[in-house]
Amino acid sequence: MKGYIAYLILVTAIAFANVANMFMRGRLTATLQHALSLLLFGLMGLSFFVFNWKLGLVTLAIGLLLIRVLKPVAGRLVHRMLGYRTGVSPFLEPGAGLQDALGSIESWERYEKTRRIEKDKRLSQWNILLRRSNYATLVKKYGLTPETIDDHWMFLGACALGDLAWDIIQNPAKLEKSLQMRAANRPEAEIMSEFKEYR
Repeated sequence: MKGYIAYLILVTAIAFANVANMFMRGRLTATLQHALSLLLFGLMGLSFFVFNWKLGLVTLAIGLLLIRVLKPVAGRLVHRMLGYRTGVSPFLEPGAGLQDALGSIESWERYEKTRRIEKDKRLSQWNILLRRSNYATLVKKYGLTPETIDDHWMFLGACALGDLAWDIIQNPAKLEKSLQMRAANRPEAEIMSEFKEYR
């Protein structure tokens, strides 16, 4: 029984890391999310073999419950630690969470289709945005297209700006400032500091 309790503690730790990572920002967030989700799923599946089917079912139920219970706790903790406005990262690809990852394993084609649909929606939004008259100068000066805007949106997400990336792109002055800083190869931490208090 002591061995099983230690196993549950490990499952709890991985579950917490999994949900906490949902609120993080950075280039490796999605990759790490997939790895943690697969590790957690693997541990829950392994419990059927290490212990018995009854404890395996208990571990599976506890693991899925922990994802739901720990999510708000992890969100508040990450917000307090990092000190910037945050929610579940919009830069996590569909399927990055445990429950979505299980679905993507069952149907990878559906996962890819969902990802393409989400990107097409964003490109449509960027296309409408760039047609506005107050973006004409930026389009000409930087050769902006829906694709380059989408790439810059992802870049801002990697700079730990989270949902602020949407606000920055929808403000021509802020967008130009971020484009200039990126072109000058300014550190991601500096770019984050420049815009994280922006409302």
